[in-house]
Amino acid sequence: MDSQNHSNRELETLQKIVSALQKILGLHRQLWDQVRNERTALVNADRNAIQEAALAKQALVESVRGLESNRQGYVAELGQLWRRPSIELFLSEIIVTVQNRHPKVADALRTNQNALRVLVERVQAQNESNRQLVETSMKHLDSMKRNLMGEVEPRSALYTPQGAKGQGSAAGAQSRFLSREA
Repeated sequence: MDSQNHSNRELETLQKIVSALQKILGLHRQLWDQVRNERTALVNADRNAIQEAALAKQALVESVRGLESNRQGYVAELGQLWRRPSIELFLSEIIVTVQNRHPKVADALRTNQNALRVLVERVQAQNESNRQLVETSMKHLDSMKRNLMGEVEPRSALYTPQGAKGQGSAAGAQSRFLSREA
């Protein structure tokens, strides 16, 4: 009877792990959608949408952390049942260990693990793409600012108000792109 009770507890704990992974997977799908929405907001330079996307991403990441903490707790329970330290129980190790006793659970764990791996890679790639877009945009903005402020690099020879070619910076030139009233 004790063996049956142990097997039932093992199966219940494994199902908790599967459930936690499915919830984490759902949050990662939402996170992937959110980083794609963030990309659209960045391209459109929609400050409010960028801010909303950043806040939504932050909330999703916090939710993932909470669920991951729960999942680790379930793995610790499993470690106690198996009399093994939970730090040694990686998901791939759990799958191999239970695939003969609980093949459906092992398949569910494997499916969730693979889907989660793919989603994490997609989110990371999209985040990196978004980061590069922001960096490139910042470089363009900085260059535009230097142009407007008369700090063009390299400083080339400019024409004087008399039409002669002279040396100097755009900051020292008489003509201005912006009116003095601005």
